[in-house]
Amino acid sequence: MHHVKSSMLLILVLLLFSGSCFAVDNKIYPNPPTQSVELYVTSWCPYCKMAEAYLDKQGVKYQKYDVEKDREAAKRMNQLAGGGGIPFAVINGVFIKGWSEGAYAEALKRHN
Repeated sequence: MHHVKSSMLLILVLLLFSGSCFAVDNKIYPNPPTQSVELYVTSWCPYCKMAEAYLDKQGVKYQKYDVEKDREAAKRMNQLAGGGGIPFAVINGVFIKGWSEGAYAEALKRHN
C-alpha cells in the first residue's frame, strides 16, 4: 500500500512541476487517424472541470482519463504531450495542453 501511495505522490508531483494546470500549448498534427476527443484530467483540477463542462455543453462525446488513477493513461499523456500539464486534450488530431475555449472550439471544427 505504501508503494501505491508513493507512486501516486510521484505522479502528482510530476504533473505539478512539469506543467501548469492552465498553460496552453497547442500543436496540430496532420492527418489524425480518426475523428475523436480524448481528455486527460485529475479530479482536483478546476481547469479540467471547465474542459469537461465545455465538451458536455457542446454535446461532444469524449473519452476521459484520470491520470492519477490510470497509470497507463498518465504514461500515454506524457508521451503525447511531451511532458505534463492538465487538462490535456487530443481533439481531432490537435494536441492541447491546458484549458482554452477557443482552442477547443477550433479543434472541434477541424472535421465538421
